Amino acid sequence: MKVVASKNDTGTAKREALLPLVPIPSEEMNSSNSVSYLLRVKPSDNDSPTYKKYVRVLSGSEDVRTVIQWSRDQAACITGLNLTDVGDQYTLTLNLLQGSAKTVYDTCITDRCEDTRRVQVAAAADNAARAAVRAATTISFLMADDLMEAKKTLLTSLIPKKIVAMVKRYLRRECRKPPGMSVRVYYQHLLRINNDELVLLPPFQADQNMGNDELIDILIYATPRSWSREMERQGFDPITSTLPQVVDFMERIEQAEDFDGQKVDHGQKTSTNSNKKKKSSDGGSKTCLIHGAGTHSSDECKVLQALAKDSKKDGNPSGGNKGKGKFGNKTWSRKANEAKEESKKDLAAFIKKAVAKGVQKELNNTEKKKKRKASFDMNAFDGELKDFNYEDMENLKIDSDDESSVSV
Repeated sequence: MKVVASKNDTGTAKREALLPLVPIPSEEMNSSNSVSYLLRVKPSDNDSPTYKKYVRVLSGSEDVRTVIQWSRDQAACITGLNLTDVGDQYTLTLNLLQGSAKTVYDTCITDRCEDTRRVQVAAAADNAARAAVRAATTISFLMADDLMEAKKTLLTSLIPKKIVAMVKRYLRRECRKPPGMSVRVYYQHLLRINNDELVLLPPFQADQNMGNDELIDILIYATPRSWSREMERQGFDPITSTLPQVVDFMERIEQAEDFDGQKVDHGQKTSTNSNKKKKSSDGGSKTCLIHGAGTHSSDECKVLQALAKDSKKDGNPSGGNKGKGKFGNKTWSRKANEAKEESKKDLAAFIKKAVAKGVQKELNNTEKKKKRKASFDMNAFDGELKDFNYEDMENLKIDSDDESSVSV
């Protein structure tokens, strides 16, 4: 099926994850955006040790992770202060809300209390009882279930729709192990998202977090493919293993690669290649026309620079000397760019001359080598013929193809 790009696609960057693997540092809490409570370690014991808890005041513009943290802090305060009365719990929650978040929560509480009032009015035995129910305050009809449902309504209004599906999609497709992070740390972040955060998201179902088989699949996808090949080579089956066993096996592979000097992540590979390039560039890959292969190039050669400077002093008016060289005693002035071009021409001519001289020298050396070789061959041949009798050669007569004689 052919897929056509949307006309509204402007090529914007990919949307950031709603629950990133590594928590982003949040705004520092102070007296203007948080409330502090003195909580007890054992709420039912008045002599129990205490500790101070800072809770952010939720306004409704916070990110998903901040909203989840507020939900945990609110429950911890109710437990640490040993608030068993629903009215006290309601008052504490209102102190931790402001702006639109407070409006949503209070409206939900009021609506549920009014529903309870109407039910009790309808169930009243007589007019006097109905009048008493109508005269009661709204908060008097508040129950524990109302507080729980109001909190869920608040979180649902602040968190994007289908948040659980989006977070799971991010973990399965995009949440790879970052460079430089060990597999053990990555596993801990994965567990925190799955066990501590997914369960607090709407629609608040008991089994909306992922099982061990899904976490193992995410681990295999998030780590290098070489690790999966190593599992196959050693006969390790991650599907039939437990989650801690898979993490332990991957950690051993990671430690072995670090011990062998192999790089696990792409960031370190890039750094290694750049170091090699830098080392090769500093370690003798440069070539100079005069000194050959070494630690500097022709442009960096001080000898060439000195020769070029001398050539400008002798005949180049751009060097600052007046009345010498090909211009005689004339006074010459040039613009800065013309002087620069003339210097480049002089340097180019000198380099060309040096190259030609080097090539001619190489040709002369080659020719000398050929002559020495030819001379050596002739000397060896003369040595073998020094005892040859040329007179016998002249008196040699050949009578037939098979007989020969020498006349004396």
